Amino acid sequence: MFNGFVLFLGSIGLALIWSLLNFLTPNFKEKVKKEGKKIWDFSFGGKLFIVSSLLFIVLFFGFALDFLIRLILSFL
Repeated sequence: MFNGFVLFLGSIGLALIWSLLNFLTPNFKEKVKKEGKKIWDFSFGGKLFIVSSLLFIVLFFGFALDFLIRLILSFL
């Protein structure tokens, strides 16, 4: 069942990916700042696609982490 916990877990997953990219790529923050300015030049559909993609990633990681937590708890 969809709940806020899934969104919470998904945002944690997204933050972990962001931290991993910061760790692996030394110039990641500068690249994000440079490319971030280009995002606002997109049309409304382009911006909507970016936002919906981020929401999908958050939901995907939320459901994946929720599944893993429930799986681990079922064995205990």
